[in-house]
Amino acid sequence: MVQQQLADVGITLKIGAALTNTFTSDVAGQKYTTMYFSLFQGQPTVAINQIISTKALYNPFKNASPELDAKIDAVRNGGADAGKLAQDVNKYVVEQAWFAPLFRVNQMYYHNAKVNVTPQIQQAVPSIYNYSPAK
Repeated sequence: MVQQQLADVGITLKIGAALTNTFTSDVAGQKYTTMYFSLFQGQPTVAINQIISTKALYNPFKNASPELDAKIDAVRNGGADAGKLAQDVNKYVVEQAWFAPLFRVNQMYYHNAKVNVTPQIQQAVPSIYNYSPAK
């Protein structure tokens, strides 16, 4: 479906599979011009460091612009306002078509009054050790 939709707008998608044992070095070595993968839902500075900044593994071609660099610096130095400033980074990379989000999977977890669950930063669903008997 994705291949057909991209073809409809003139983009040829060559589907392939990455090798697990060489994936990181292949990405860093610029083997892939485009890739699909899912990352965690992390803090804005972590996401910037992993996928947007010129030091990010998932920006192997070191794409940048003075405008984006200024927005990233604002987030890094924004203190309590960093989350709000990160929205400007997000808006910029969306408008510049850095990413083509396909969907976000709904992830749910269940518990009842007998179980306490502590949400965990950077995880959509808490790990098993975040569950405990209610007191």
